Amino acid sequence: MEKEAWWYKIYRIFCRTPFLTGLLIMMIALVIASYLQLHDAFADPDSFYHARMATLVADKGFFTQFPWLPFTSLSENYINQHFLYHVILIPFVSIADPLVGIKVATILLTAVMAGMFYGLLRSFQVRWAFVFTLLLLFVNPFMFRMGLPKAPVLGVTLLLAGLWLVFHFRAKWAFVYSWIFVWVYGGFSLLLVCTAVFCLVGLVRYWILHQSDSRSLLTRLHEQYDRWRHHEASWRLYITIGLAVGGGMLAGLLLNPSFPHNIRFYEYQLFKIGIINAQHSIGVGGEWYPYHIGELIPTTIFVSIVVVLGIFGMALQLRKQSVRSWTLFLLTIFFFLLTLKSKRYVEYYVPIGMLFGAFSISDALSGKAGKALLRDVVAGWRHSVLSKTVAVIILAYVVIGVVGVGVRDLRNVRRDLAGGQDASTLSGVGTWLKANAPSDEIVVHSDWDEFPLLFYYDPSHRYIAGLDPTFLYAHDEDRYWAWVDLTTGKSDPSTVSTTLRDTFHASYVVVTKDHVAMDRLVDGTEGVSLVYEDKEAKIYAVAP
Repeated sequence: MEKEAWWYKIYRIFCRTPFLTGLLIMMIALVIASYLQLHDAFADPDSFYHARMATLVADKGFFTQFPWLPFTSLSENYINQHFLYHVILIPFVSIADPLVGIKVATILLTAVMAGMFYGLLRSFQVRWAFVFTLLLLFVNPFMFRMGLPKAPVLGVTLLLAGLWLVFHFRAKWAFVYSWIFVWVYGGFSLLLVCTAVFCLVGLVRYWILHQSDSRSLLTRLHEQYDRWRHHEASWRLYITIGLAVGGGMLAGLLLNPSFPHNIRFYEYQLFKIGIINAQHSIGVGGEWYPYHIGELIPTTIFVSIVVVLGIFGMALQLRKQSVRSWTLFLLTIFFFLLTLKSKRYVEYYVPIGMLFGAFSISDALSGKAGKALLRDVVAGWRHSVLSKTVAVIILAYVVIGVVGVGVRDLRNVRRDLAGGQDASTLSGVGTWLKANAPSDEIVVHSDWDEFPLLFYYDPSHRYIAGLDPTFLYAHDEDRYWAWVDLTTGKSDPSTVSTTLRDTFHASYVVVTKDHVAMDRLVDGTEGVSLVYEDKEAKIYAVAP
């Protein structure tokens, strides 16, 4: 009997102990996420907003009013679309400094996301689940999005868990889960899209098989019953799981303390910001601008390779491909196109693309034992020294290349995450306003992305624009352009005083040092006086 190699024994242990392997992948993710967070900076100012919201939810519980942005649509139709995310953050922001706590929460959620991805693959006996999950953790733009201390990492985790329920036809749990999903993350509709595609693919495949089957009706009914019993191809299962997810989300929307304002809010969030987007009319966040294909494919090289291999596997073994593989193939195309429209969707394209490749390759190789596959691989280089040498060189090249690219990309991710705002940015401005300005006064500020920082350090006042400029632009376009002209220094100097008092009812103006034109305009306005200055910004008081 042939003696097993040591490396094959280790491989077999990994295959037979998925729980321990899952813990290992989570530990690796924990180390990687910690490395990405070990700096005192935030690449996205929304992190400050979430940290403050978590503390407010801890103090006030669920609230449906958002007075901090009185001129935006949020003043009339606000819901905390990440309410349960903020609930999850409460222990972290309560024990330590909120900005430290939200980073710790992000590290732990990244580990949970990796474990969920691996668990989804292992639940369907997908080959090399560990390898696919490990590759996922080294994809540059994906890990950048997961490293932002905000909701995306939880959103991806929830989508993966939802796919597990849908793919396993757990209708009752899917109904409850979808209901909760609406309260946790604003991108809940993506699970509905995934479910719809899965049900459509399953029903089409069932119809094709049913129409092309020449066997007797009794034989087909018996086989269909057997499939139903094993939760496979019964058309009723697809209808049931689709209704469960759709019904759960409908319940989450209608049986909601914010109803009917939440419907209006999602009109802004999902359609006007997420789909239509005003990027051609106004300046929006960088994540909403297109991802050029020449940049997307190289920066997601591991996923690109896996997707290509998945397409080859699908083309070579078309009949072996499952409903799940076809579903993930269509979803990969969908999210790929969305990513070309807006960069932020890369956080969905990458894991869905990796899932597709993993499922497709595994389906294509179904029927062959793992040991037999390994023997087929090594059989070709056993016969000569030359073939062995070439095989070792190729293997070493691939391993070194993968490790090198992975390490390089992780370093780039950490550099990008550490290149944002320092944790103390605008803390001096916020502290001064909180201590010296009467509560609820309106503060004009020089850019919309300053709002989260001002809101974090001084939630006792109200501001002009924040979270997304579309909330102001779509609600009051005239006021939006008045604010833009003021902050870019294009306003008529003779109208600045009137604009501050009558248009914005402002008592204070915050101007950061990079807004030189605005500072020159405000500084020369009668009735406006400088009351505070530090290295980052100035505060002007507006006379009544």
